[in-house]
Amino acid sequence: SLDALGFALQSWPTKCDDFEDDDAVVATYYGEMMDLVKAASGAERVFIFDHTVRESGNTNLNAAAGGSAAPVPRVHCDYTALGAPRRLQQLGAEGIYSRLRGRVLTPEDVEELAAGRFAFINVWRSIDAEQPVRAQPL
Repeated sequence: SLDALGFALQSWPTKCDDFEDDDAVVATYYGEMMDLVKAASGAERVFIFDHTVRESGNTNLNAAAGGSAAPVPRVHCDYTALGAPRRLQQLGAEGIYSRLRGRVLTPEDVEELAAGRFAFINVWRSIDAEQPVRAQPL
């Protein structure tokens, strides 16, 4: 389970049919992934702050807006116990959009989140049905 192992394999259908269209991903896929993370983690609130499409033909690990990035060649952890609270504060300063509240969270909202239990959870899926990922899935 996600709670016991920090990893969970789940089947979760999507209606997003174009992962190269950032607007379509935000409009369709973000809500689906919020539902997935809530179901897998028991979270009451989920905020999605970005997404990255990775393709094996790329060499740059960082994607430009609207582009894709290279796969990460090793298992890794994006956040540490010290780095996660710092990242939450950075995201708060940049403006975390709340779909539930229909607005950017205030500094007070972010402080409330930071004072409680929170987690950064990555969601990954193979998006090419004709050529599923067989190597470097991260």
